[in-house]
Amino acid sequence: MTADAAAIAGESFEPRLGAHARAAAALTASQAPATEAALHIERSAAAGDQNAIAMLIDAARTVAPRAPLTAGRWLRTALRLLPRDVDSGLRVGLLTEAAAALASAGADEESVEEFEQALALAPSAQPGARAELIAKLAEARRRSGQPFESRALLLQALQSLGTPGGAAAEAVQLELAIDHYWHREFEQTRVLADRVLADARERREISIVALTAALRSLAGSALGPTDDALSDLAEAEAALRRLTDERLAHRVYLAVYIGLAALRLEHLDDVLTDVHRCYRVARLTGQDAMAHPWLCITARALLLKGEIGKARQDAAAAIDTALLPGENWRTIWALEADAMAAFWAGDAERALASATQMVSGSERSSDRFLTPAARIQLGGALYLSGDATAAVNELEAFDVESGRDLLDLHAGYGWELLSRARLALGRLDAAEEVSTRAEIRAETSRLPLWRATARLARGSVRLARGDTAAALEMARDAAGIADRLGNPLVDGRARLLAGRALAAAGQCDAAVAELSSANAQLSGCGAAKETDAVARELRRLGTRIPRRARPHGLGTGMVALSSREREVAGLVASGKTNKDIAAVLYLSEKTIESHLARIYGKLDVHSRAALTAMIVREGAG
Repeated sequence: MTADAAAIAGESFEPRLGAHARAAAALTASQAPATEAALHIERSAAAGDQNAIAMLIDAARTVAPRAPLTAGRWLRTALRLLPRDVDSGLRVGLLTEAAAALASAGADEESVEEFEQALALAPSAQPGARAELIAKLAEARRRSGQPFESRALLLQALQSLGTPGGAAAEAVQLELAIDHYWHREFEQTRVLADRVLADARERREISIVALTAALRSLAGSALGPTDDALSDLAEAEAALRRLTDERLAHRVYLAVYIGLAALRLEHLDDVLTDVHRCYRVARLTGQDAMAHPWLCITARALLLKGEIGKARQDAAAAIDTALLPGENWRTIWALEADAMAAFWAGDAERALASATQMVSGSERSSDRFLTPAARIQLGGALYLSGDATAAVNELEAFDVESGRDLLDLHAGYGWELLSRARLALGRLDAAEEVSTRAEIRAETSRLPLWRATARLARGSVRLARGDTAAALEMARDAAGIADRLGNPLVDGRARLLAGRALAAAGQCDAAVAELSSANAQLSGCGAAKETDAVARELRRLGTRIPRRARPHGLGTGMVALSSREREVAGLVASGKTNKDIAAVLYLSEKTIESHLARIYGKLDVHSRAALTAMIVREGAG
């Protein structure tokens, strides 16, 4: 910068600085709320100004529940103003507060940075305080979607405590239990959850009871019979119901663990209720960035209810929020639901794109714990695309003791995929073997939807072997279960199998009746591939049926945008800057930029003016 330029900048800067200082002084003198003065204080206060520091801290704590990003910013300013010789305990406390606020706002890198600074300042002579900070750092990394890299640190913290009791040990063990869960180390998850749950019950720490009971349920349902898992889920949900929204806001990610536990045990309406409540609280408290991927849990529940259209909307929204980087594990995880929803909709292109993206994202991450689930989705997409050989190559690697819990997920989705792919290749013995094993596991679980899909897999193999009576019996068993559950997808698929079995047995009129019912169910719920299969069977039996119009995906124009994207687009059209929009929505500017990048891509526009013109043209503003 030249001397002249510097002088000009100084002339323009000094009056602004003075104006902010005068405004701050006037508001302070009039005893205005700290939140009104904070905006001016942060732009004008000098280092060491104790009154300014106190007002910024007070203002930050006031707005934190509804505007955590602003709170984090004000706390960081207060930290910058602190004298160099200030007590390290005060600095550590403010760093921890700032980190927590930034984490809630989705300012991930900044949050982890503040926690790391706090940990660096925490004295080694206070192992309890350090352990609590380590647990918070691990939580921030996990909630931000960074790779799981805290286990060694957590184990060191636990060892440093000596005795297993106390708040610090509890926090560390909770984070370790969650780490073990995501790595499918269910025995370790259950052991740690047991320890924390016993103490939490005694102390009536409701949110911790909810979390640990959910973790116990998840571990139990993965390891074997579901009786204990059901009891644990009931305890977790009862605890969640007792939490006020205010208290839930401090551990709002309960949605993930209680939702997943309910999903695994096929309590599908509970999944929707629990996740939607936590999601609402997250939005009200500015925790949107973290919360949006949770919609992949509701998408899975809707799929298991047979509501494919709604599931696709939630799955798309789950990966559509902030254009998070590929190595962010929450985004990679959300892609699973998108791939699976596309599979059942018969959208091979979308299924393959999401599954491939999930695989590549998980492989890029330093912690590849999502790669196995990604490969199962890739197997499904390959099968849907007509490459049964590649599908089998992906899926059969999991038919070993260490991988079968993954095939169990989503009502035995992986088992049925492997059986169908082997059938497509004419490998009847191999298909029979896997479908028999799947049915045994489903019966052991006593989960009705899983039992129904296992019967469909076994029935399809029996039909391929010419055993029409057994195939018909299994199809009708599955249809009965689906009817009791009100699931049109499984009911329609069961009737398709029944129609095929009846046709093979020469009972053409009965076959047409079953297939006609299957057509109504499957076309109504959006299962395109199965609807096409029904149409082929009906035509083969001489029944004319109109050709189905090809779907147009998730919509075009403004319809293609998620609700948050439409909100951002509308604010752009009203003339607001990214900074203005971030303030209105309590999001970071980086998140708004990410939303806009995705909006531009979906709508094929390249400027704010073009976006505004489209909104005006479509009447969407």
